[in-house]
Formats: sequence, structure tokens, C-alpha cells
Amino acid sequence: MKIPIVKGCCCRCLNNREGSIVIAVLGLVHAISVVLTNLPHLVRMSLISVEFHMSENIYAKITDAAVSAVFIIMNSLLIHGIRKSNRKLMIPWLCAALLLLVLMVLAAVALIVLAVVVSGGDSYWTVSLVVTGVALLVFCPVGAHFFLVVYAYFKELENAEMHGEDREKVRLEEGIHKTP
Repeated sequence: MKIPIVKGCCCRCLNNREGSIVIAVLGLVHAISVVLTNLPHLVRMSLISVEFHMSENIYAKITDAAVSAVFIIMNSLLIHGIRKSNRKLMIPWLCAALLLLVLMVLAAVALIVLAVVVSGGDSYWTVSLVVTGVALLVFCPVGAHFFLVVYAYFKELENAEMHGEDREKVRLEEGIHKTP
């Protein structure tokens, strides 16, 4: 089965290269904001010393910050790969995005099944599990579109390499809205 190739990003107002850059920058901003919001919870600083603050959900915050740090690296590689038209630098982001999409679908299904199983108990938890599962299912198509846009640019670079086109020509490609 072949992965479909999209013609552009955001209702075709951006080409695949520009859309990939926007996606990478948004991912980078999100990952940096997650690390920065988790930092005060992990460390309590004073003028004299730094204390590590241990709370009941410290492991979740450490994991969240570590995963976000990995995504900072992957989004930076994606931006650099797009800028330099280097397909190999785009592969880590594509693999992580595909893995994240699969995990989102599995988590959504698991949460909805769990909500059905636990439905006899507390209604607050049942509603929150269903809402979280549905939210994951709603955001899956957005993540899939982001993946397809970056993958389409990845394939454009592959086609340019196969036809022997210069990398500069691919990098300086004009947008969709050309003036006559």
C-alpha cells in the first residue's frame, strides 16, 4: 500500500516545503514550551542553592520534559533537513510522527474501552476518559495531515535526486501562488 502524496499544506495556500517548515516550527515551539513549563515543577531555585522538588507526579513531568527534549532535537533536524534539502535529516521526524499517530489511535481506543468497562463507577472518570479518547481521535487527522505534508516534501526531494536536479533548485522552489 502506498502512502498518498498531498499537493500542498493548509488548503494549498502553502507548498509542501513551506508547510513542512511551518509544521516543524510549530512542533519546536510546542516542545520548548513543554520543557519550560515543566522546569519550575522540577527544580526550585533560590539565590543560594538549587533544590530538586519531588512531588507525586514528578516522574510524569520528567518523562514529559525528556520526550519534549527529544522532539526539540527532531524538529530542529527537520528544519535543517528542509533548509538544506537533506532527506536523511527528515527521517527521524517522520518515524516519530508515524509512531505518535499509531500510539494516539491505540490510546484513544484504549481510553474509550476503559470508559465503557468503568462506566458503572464514578461518572466523572467515565466522562473524562471518553472526552480524552474522542479528543485524541479528533486530533489524529490533523497529525496525519502534518505527516503527509512532510512525507510529500520528502518524496519531492527523492524525485529531484532521481532526476538529477540540483538541490538549490528544490530549495528555492517558488510557492503555489505565482503572479503571471
